[in-house]
Amino acid sequence: MAEFLFEIGLEEVPARMIAGAQAELERRVVAMLERERLVAAGVGSKSFSTPRRLAVWVADVAAKQKDVAEELVGPAVKIAYKDGAPTAAAMASTAALTVGISRTGQA
Repeated sequence: MAEFLFEIGLEEVPARMIAGAQAELERRVVAMLERERLVAAGVGSKSFSTPRRLAVWVADVAAKQKDVAEELVGPAVKIAYKDGAPTAAAMASTAALTVGISRTGQA
């Protein structure tokens, strides 16, 4: 696991806005890393700020995402194939999923 530091250089930010921007940036960076499966929920993070910089440090960031298996379901076989040939329903569902008919295991 690695550490991640995200820093943004800014124009002069008014003092009254720094605390809110700092908290918002930390929340959004951690949420993005969780959504992309690069950190576990509740990971340790800390934010830093000056009038010209905002930064967020996050601990235990994965070097790459974990693999995810996803099963996609199309039309029933008796609807998708007629006389062994794919129908318009089969072609449309595989096109929508960007998967060719040959990769469905039915051709």
